[in-house]
Amino acid sequence: MPSWRRTLFWVWALPHALLTASSESLFDDDEVAAYKEKQGAAAQEGETAGESLFDDDEVAAWKDNQAAGDQANEEPAANAVTFKSSENPLTNDIRFDERGNINEGGSTDPDIAFYHVVMINGEHFDEPTDGSAKLLELIEKGEDYEVVLEPPSFNQFQCTEKVESMEAILEQYSHELSEELLKRAADVLAAEGITNSKQLGEVEEKDFDQIMGIPALIKTRLRKVAKEAKKQTEVAEGKIEMDGAEVEAEVREYMLARERTKGGEAEAAATTDEKPVGDMEEEDGTFKSLVWAVMNCPTCKGKETIACFRTCRYGGELTGGEKKSWSSCLDECIENRWLRATFYAILPSSS
Repeated sequence: MPSWRRTLFWVWALPHALLTASSESLFDDDEVAAYKEKQGAAAQEGETAGESLFDDDEVAAWKDNQAAGDQANEEPAANAVTFKSSENPLTNDIRFDERGNINEGGSTDPDIAFYHVVMINGEHFDEPTDGSAKLLELIEKGEDYEVVLEPPSFNQFQCTEKVESMEAILEQYSHELSEELLKRAADVLAAEGITNSKQLGEVEEKDFDQIMGIPALIKTRLRKVAKEAKKQTEVAEGKIEMDGAEVEAEVREYMLARERTKGGEAEAAATTDEKPVGDMEEEDGTFKSLVWAVMNCPTCKGKETIACFRTCRYGGELTGGEKKSWSSCLDECIENRWLRATFYAILPSSS
């Protein structure tokens, strides 16, 4: 195959291979078959139909890789857990959310909260809700099962704004404010079209100040809610690229912190400035992935959380302590258990 065609092939194929482990073939089998038939007919007539754009060996290698990816997807992850009805059954009060993740609560082991079903009695489930429905059916009928559960997969990562109803927000003040005051505030806001935190964050500050009838204390507290809601909306609408300048700047800060543990401040700065961001150690790549995920997560507190990761990983060494594992830093810096379980998918197996 000519070099330019081989280059074109990999430019076309590689992004698909990176983005999914089980995408469809890049080649239309019917069109390839028709082309080869045309080639055969032309050869019989002493003609040529031109050189094929597809190298058979590379096409075969691509399909082999796809098949291997499909098989790998059906293998449980290293952090998967297994429950058997005959040995360590799940509790009968186990419940799942709308995405097929195990809900917290009841007598279910809290360590598997947010895990999802990937395999039951040898049958693999790509859709977690199908797996959860099947498992609940088996438990209800009292039938035998062997179920494999995995924590949230990072390729299914979805971090959205936290939208709360005004009733839920105002309910938080009920231990110190009367029901009458809270109801009045809710009615006034509803009359202005504000029924949840996202809508509250969309209101301009000057317009909010002009709303009359809301007790001063409640209005002051709602300003903080509105500020946080606005910040989350800005993160949700302004997606950060993995190789963008914002992520690169944070990675450099991390690299600098690591170099400080090996030498003085000036030496660390010089070493970091000379080293391309692309020339990273494995843990730099881990940090880069965490930075990207956090900066695209409206509820993750952005740079505050990123600074926590950096300090947790190397701040201890600077003061004579031991470097903490990535898992420990996740526990320390991410409060939400679902997000922690999801971010674990980024970490190297040795972390």
